[in-house]
Amino acid sequence: SVVQQLAAIMGLPVFTIAFTKEKPVEQLIGCDKIVKGQQVWVDGEITRALRLAATCSTPVFVILDERDHADPSVQSELHAVLERRPLCLPDGESIPIGDNVCFVLTSNTSGHGDTTGRHSAANMSDTAFNSRVKCTFNVSYLRSEDEQGLLVLNGLAVDEAKEMVEFANSTRESVAQMDSGSTFDGVSEAVCLRHMLGYASCRARGMEMRKAFSASILASLPQSDRLVANELAIQKVSFYG
Repeated sequence: SVVQQLAAIMGLPVFTIAFTKEKPVEQLIGCDKIVKGQQVWVDGEITRALRLAATCSTPVFVILDERDHADPSVQSELHAVLERRPLCLPDGESIPIGDNVCFVLTSNTSGHGDTTGRHSAANMSDTAFNSRVKCTFNVSYLRSEDEQGLLVLNGLAVDEAKEMVEFANSTRESVAQMDSGSTFDGVSEAVCLRHMLGYASCRARGMEMRKAFSASILASLPQSDRLVANELAIQKVSFYG
């Protein structure tokens, strides 16, 4: 992610905590476990991050990845942490949260659920949790020239990379039109950079262009999207026509 890259460049600690619907709060905060016949407290992921941050003089990034996948009952356990109140453990220990801790929450939704069907694993977050997010940035796709550059770095010829990005952009425009209601004859899922990198990987293994395109991109789209995507490919990708 951008934050992980930034932390690496600056030489700063970064903790990435991935959320799922099934992850219990004990995995985040900690719990008692039996170790070598003894009952001991074992820190959870957030506790480990905050414990280290309390000993650092430098900024520490704590990424709560896919925060909208967490169950609302788990999200509520994070209210105090996001307000920088000390993390209080069951044994009475209190871990302070200093100004050097930078929480970064990532999600595919704004915390109000998903109406598109593209992020069905996302939960509805309550107002109390959403209001603790101090600032929100909507991150779009990379610039076309940057996506092309990444594809070239992964082995594609310049012209081939350009055509792939033009095709991907056409699917993104189609999705936007579908979402706005200006058309009902488009694709519901856009081609993203991961799809194109998959194509580049197939090509690097010696797969022929058309087969690589079908295997890594068309086959990964919903069945209902493939006819329209096929038509867009004919328009944008020279080897596909």
